[in-house]
Amino acid sequence: MLNQHISTARLFEQFRMISLLIITCLGALVAATSEFSCSQPTDPTVRCVENCVLNTSHLPEWFNPTPKSALYLTNCTVVDDADLSSELLGNTTELWILDGSAPKVHLKPSLKSFTSLRAGTREVVIDPADNFLLELFDLEGTLRDVPRNVQFLRRLAVLDLCQNHIGSVDLDQFNGMSHLRKINLGWNRIRTVTATNVNLPALAELFLHGNQLTSLDLTHLNAPNLQRLYVSSNQLERIDGFPAGFSQLARVDLHFNRWRCDWLRRAEELLRVNSAETLSYLPETVCNEAGTVKVSALQCEQLKKTERGAKANKEQRVATNTTNMLVQRLLE
Repeated sequence: MLNQHISTARLFEQFRMISLLIITCLGALVAATSEFSCSQPTDPTVRCVENCVLNTSHLPEWFNPTPKSALYLTNCTVVDDADLSSELLGNTTELWILDGSAPKVHLKPSLKSFTSLRAGTREVVIDPADNFLLELFDLEGTLRDVPRNVQFLRRLAVLDLCQNHIGSVDLDQFNGMSHLRKINLGWNRIRTVTATNVNLPALAELFLHGNQLTSLDLTHLNAPNLQRLYVSSNQLERIDGFPAGFSQLARVDLHFNRWRCDWLRRAEELLRVNSAETLSYLPETVCNEAGTVKVSALQCEQLKKTERGAKANKEQRVATNTTNMLVQRLLE
């Protein structure tokens, strides 16, 4: 029986690794084919620039032509002091920075879409005095924190900060963002997520997978329309305030944590009542649910008898020592 269990575990691990390889390759292929290339025929509303250096003191040659609504910077270098919120963007409403180097970016208020992928972006400046139109914010770089003043992006619908270096998150900074439907903080270095009073009425997707979370409390997250929660590949034992209060859940990714069996069984029972999908997970480096892999069951960690016995013995010793101290004091 033991050998059969070991064999099954090995087969599952082999399946998981093969699936991971397939999904990673497919993800890379999709990314390579879906992103804009300057060598492709361009839309008349799009300007594409490759291998350039941007500096506000030396405007590039392509600055003067008729303004375009979309600008793609491919393998360009954006000098730290280059203010992309001013003359360089003109009337652009969609900005893509692909590869190259763009350590610091000033958001232009008229942008509706901002994407920076693999350009080493470590800081995004958001001026709270501006009236931002931004609806999509997608950044894969070296951010250590969620950008300051993000709550002033009042029309933002999608915030995707997957694959950065973020270490902690205070959900309160999103409070009142009434259009925000998706928050993706997967594959960062997040150890703590805090929340005291967060109202996100439109939030449908929350991604926290691939981090270093050991605890998570969603008690103070008011997101009645949350449909998808991804917390796989952390070190969680339980989630406080969950799944109660999230009646619209359709898919929950809980895999590869350290769940206590008593909590997990209760959570699974409540999720089954809502017919929520729990048998899929996001493998390493995959940011979105298009790359999910199906599995057979969730795993948990049962408190072993030896651990329970050791804990009980420790409690008994503490109680005995306390009693002895009280008796000794009375005798004195």
